[in-house]
Amino acid sequence: TYPWLECRNGKLGCTVCEKAQLSIHKQKGVSLATEWKTYSVSYNGSSRMSQLKSLRNKILKHKESSAHTTAVEICAKSDQQTIEKQVDVMNKVEIVKTEKVLRTAYFLAKEDRPYSDHVQLLELQQANGLDLGPGLRSRFTATNMISHIATEMRQSACSHIQKSGGKISVLIDESTM
Repeated sequence: TYPWLECRNGKLGCTVCEKAQLSIHKQKGVSLATEWKTYSVSYNGSSRMSQLKSLRNKILKHKESSAHTTAVEICAKSDQQTIEKQVDVMNKVEIVKTEKVLRTAYFLAKEDRPYSDHVQLLELQQANGLDLGPGLRSRFTATNMISHIATEMRQSACSHIQKSGGKISVLIDESTM
């Protein structure tokens, strides 16, 4: 019934109020009870029945308090992490756009095309409905991208050769066919 209710050292406390910070959401006259945050809620009374009734009343009052309901809302919003997830989605969209431009630059290098074709190819792709974003359009950017791709491919090939552990020799035929 009360997933936020926890017992430590024989006393009750609230896990939600322990995590929440009301600094931004603070209203006049609303603050989190320190006894619920520090797990120091205890019973009153001498008989077992009066002690249990005392605890039930304290739990009910805390559950219905405006501070606790605000703390529950804060924790629910923080679990969603709306800002972080939105930033991740935006980053993924930009990464996809950059990948498309990188593939175009790779095509130029692979087909031995001039870097000046980069701008026209991107315009053609955009005319065909592809969203490439506003940046990464110049031939200088294409040069940097191709240089980066070549460096990564070179490192990948070298590490693959080193992992294989085989003997390698390079044969150079100095003819000019």
